[in-house]
This record gives sequence, structure tokens and C-alpha cells, in this order.
Amino acid sequence: MKKNIFKTLAVTVLSAVSLTAWAVEPYAGLVNTTTEITFDGKAWYLIEDNSTAANAGTVTLLSKECVAASMYDSNGQSYTYSGSTVETAVNNYYTNSISSNVKSAIVDNKMFLLTKDQADATSADVRKCSKADGASENCWWLCSPGAYDSFAACVYGNDGYVYNDGKGVNVALGVRPALQLDLSKVTFDSATKTFTMGSSTETYTVTWKSQDGTVTYETDTDVAKDAQPSYDGSAPTKAEDENYTYTFAGWATSANQESGTAASALPTVTDNVTYYAAFSKTQKQSSTAYDDLNTNDITVQIEGVKYDGTNVADWYVIGYDSEAKTVTLLSKSGFGNHVFNSNISAGDNYANSEIKTYVDGLIGEGQPLAEISSVISDLTLIDESTAQGLSETKRKGAGFNWWLCSPAYTGHNAKFVYGESGVVYGVGCSVDAALGVRPALQLDLSKVTFDTETKTFSVAPTTSVATPTLSPADAAKSNIWYDLNGRHYQGKPTMQ
Repeated sequence: MKKNIFKTLAVTVLSAVSLTAWAVEPYAGLVNTTTEITFDGKAWYLIEDNSTAANAGTVTLLSKECVAASMYDSNGQSYTYSGSTVETAVNNYYTNSISSNVKSAIVDNKMFLLTKDQADATSADVRKCSKADGASENCWWLCSPGAYDSFAACVYGNDGYVYNDGKGVNVALGVRPALQLDLSKVTFDSATKTFTMGSSTETYTVTWKSQDGTVTYETDTDVAKDAQPSYDGSAPTKAEDENYTYTFAGWATSANQESGTAASALPTVTDNVTYYAAFSKTQKQSSTAYDDLNTNDITVQIEGVKYDGTNVADWYVIGYDSEAKTVTLLSKSGFGNHVFNSNISAGDNYANSEIKTYVDGLIGEGQPLAEISSVISDLTLIDESTAQGLSETKRKGAGFNWWLCSPAYTGHNAKFVYGESGVVYGVGCSVDAALGVRPALQLDLSKVTFDTETKTFSVAPTTSVATPTLSPADAAKSNIWYDLNGRHYQGKPTMQ
């Protein structure tokens, strides 16, 4: 919740010692001093004064301390700031830690790192700071290149020394961002050294409620005019009911909506406003549908699965487990012909057979089941008992003879099903014969969707995961840094 944050930022009536005229020049005595300035409830130093009046022009604020630790370039190659790992760290801090209601006062709606020239123009005391959590040493990055291709300039926090040679870009150092403040959007209290937003007549209240409006999640008071509304609570949730599951779909201006807008895309604040959580709904798959398919001979399909690379495979439902949330399918189509074992002496044990290797390989790259491998919890041939429990139609399949995984009685025969009659042949067939392959697979219902009209299973969409940034320890595995004659080098030292 931001109640207290916004109250801190609320505009107050200025005291007698506050700014009343430009002649006071409230910023002149603050530039490049360690006088703490407050903005957005955070501590800053004022390092540049480009004001043309008390409420015109800009001032530049530098964070008093580092806000994070980051490599400059996790790839260990470039000192270019644009697109770098450290730029991402700066942007993430601005997005997640700077309150939305003050961003309209920040020039270009962003933060940045200082250049070497800007750092040199500040006092050594201003450049000093504490070591950032997670940093390898007490240094903080500048956005200027160092002396070498894979070095960037930095500042030592202990004494404020600007190190132009810089550090290797895959070292984690402090992130100490700066911003430019538009003085026309803020008021400065010279007594408390605090910038606040706008005037008391231009703040509003943003209320965030549940879908039906009965629960208030968050109330943001004193939100500046034209500020971007920001919801800071946990993502709203709605419990599933007998028929539907619900997914948060953004915010709407009226109750009981099924679609909405992300908070970051809502219009800026121009009046008091209430937003309601919107939830899309998804109908639950009825267990009755699977039970019915298990007891009849209707075929289903799996999107994208073709038994021969051209023709879509048909399947029968032969099992449904409501607790494990799985459904078992037996292919009607044949996925090729194959021997049980090419050598009779190899026997009739499915676990060690060539046909098991063949079936397991159906999920391999370029194979018929490769695209659904992530949703298959089991893949095998069915046994004699399971086959006997099926209807004659399901046993016949597409009309060809097909292997079971059960051994016969001779040690070199395995049982199979006559495709023409659907009879399970207990005497079996010699393992070196090539019969049809009808795989049975178990689908994880938490990872698939089922269209009851088309009788088609599809792989459910998954959320992409961002590639993690390498830690300094991981980066160090591929880069060796060493000192020689007072310089830093990358590579392996040559011993003479």
C-alpha cells in the first residue's frame, strides 16, 4: 500500500522559511554538498542546478547511496551503456522503486548513471558512499568507457576517487543512479530540504477494489494530477468455483468485468477514480467427458501429432485418473511396424526390448510425439490385461496386427492382437516378426487443454522465463582477472 508514501509526498503549506521568491535562490547553497535532499521519500544529493527560477528549469539529483549491485555487461565484453546489464538495473530500479505519482516530474521519465565528466564536476564528499549489497568492492559504475575495451569507468566509494581506467565489465559494482527534476512540477520546502509534487489542489484519490466492489485492496491518496496510477499490492486472485477457474485480467472502471487493462497502461490521473479487478474465466474440464470417452469408441486427436508425418493420428481414451489428473490414450493409428527383438535369443521381456527403445524414441527430436513430450507422463505399449478390458472396436484399431508388451509362454514369443478380429492372441508371435506399433500415452491434464466440440487435446501455453544474468562467481569461471605492474588484465598471466 502507498498510503504513507503518498502522504509523505502530499503538498503542505510552506512555512515562513520556505521558498517564496526566486531571490532566495534555494538551490545555490546545496549544489555539490552533502546536504541531504528528500524526494519521493528517498535521500539524494543535489549535484547540478540548471534552474531559471524557483519553479522553472531543472536540478539534477544523485542518489545518496547505491541502490543495487550489478555487472556492467554480464557478457563481459562491452563498455557501451545503451542496452547494457547495468542500464537494465537502473531501469528496473526506476520502474519498481520510484513511486508512479512522482514520475511526471522526472525529465524524460528515466534515471541514468553519471559520466566521468559529471562525476569529476562533483565534490569528493558527494562521490563517497557505502558499499552496495552484493558488490565485489566499494565502487560504483559510471556510464563512460574505461581504458580498455571491456572496462568501464567507476568511482571508489571510500574516498570518492574517479577511476578513469575502470573495472572489468563483468564485475559486480554499485549502481548509483541520478535523475533530472522538472522544477515546474514540484514544490521545494527550504526548511526540510524536501521536494513534493504539485499543489494541494491537484491531487486525487485512486481506489483499487475487488471485482464485485465489496473489498478494497488499496487506497492511494494525494496522487498528483497527470501521475500514472500504480497498484502496489499482490496480484488479485479469485477462487475457482464448481464450473470455472479465474485469471486476473487487469483493471476496469466498472464492477464485474471479465477483461481489463494493466495498471501500467491505465490513463494518467485527472480525477478521483475507482478501479475494479477484472477476471477472465475458463470452464473446467468435466471428468464426465473423459469417463464417457473411456466407455465409448469415439476417437480424439492431439493437435500437431501425425503418425506418419502427414496424417493426423486418432486415439482412443482408455483410462482417466481424476486424482492424478491424467488421461490415458491408445493410438488407433499405427506408428510404424517393428520387431519386438531382432534376435530371438533376446527374449520377450519388454523392459529390455528393441521395441521399447523404439516406443521411447517416439518423443525424440523430429519424431511424431516430440512436440508433446513435455505433457506426456508415461509412454508404453499396453499389456494383455488392459487389452482384454477394451472394446472390440478399440482392439481392432486400424485393422492391423499389433504388439502388446506381455510375454507369451515360449520365451521367444510376445503377445499381440489380431487387427482384423480384435482377438488377443495369447500364444503370441515370434519376437523377430515385424508387427504394428500402437503406443499408449498418459497426458498430464494440468498441461493440456481439451476442446469438447472437436475432441482435440492441445498443449497449454506456458509463460516464458527471462534468461538470468550471470552472477560474478559464474562470470569468473570464464574470465580470469589479475594485477600486473599496477594494472588490471583479463586472461591468463604468462610466467617467464
